Amino acid sequence: MVAALHLSLPDLSLAVELYNRLNDLPSPSLVASRLQLPGIVFHLTNLVRTSDPDPVTNVCTYHATRTMFWEIEIKTADNLLAMDGMTNLCLVHPWIRPLLDQEFSAGAAALDETTQALRFVVRLWQPFGALLFAPVSRVEYRRVAADGLIVVRVREGVELMELVGGYSDD
Repeated sequence: MVAALHLSLPDLSLAVELYNRLNDLPSPSLVASRLQLPGIVFHLTNLVRTSDPDPVTNVCTYHATRTMFWEIEIKTADNLLAMDGMTNLCLVHPWIRPLLDQEFSAGAAALDETTQALRFVVRLWQPFGALLFAPVSRVEYRRVAADGLIVVRVREGVELMELVGGYSDD
């Protein structure tokens, strides 16, 4: 798959540049009792509740769409539609080192930078577990829907720049 991707990417230097930028990000950390989490951020503006609360668990199902993803399903007991800032929810693909293939892949250090970048791009198109955040203030967010797993699947044909256009290092 990496070899096929090498031929299909119009600008291989973009993949290498992105790989290097993400490689230089700090690890997640706690500073002044606040989590600093580098990640790729996707804003959700069209969230719709698609089920009534379950009588026992109080869990509702919500759906959201973004052109780059298949439908996103969120199951939570949180009433997302009643929250302040609901129209500014952020879906975050947290950025962790294993996605860069540095710690969990045998022989990754022996690979050249281009091959490492291409392997990273392949992982970007894999389904990922996302976190959902709602704004508390202009610079502060709080996690919502933490009681369930949010799995996001990338649509076929999505361009690399479209997928990482939400890159954020704060």
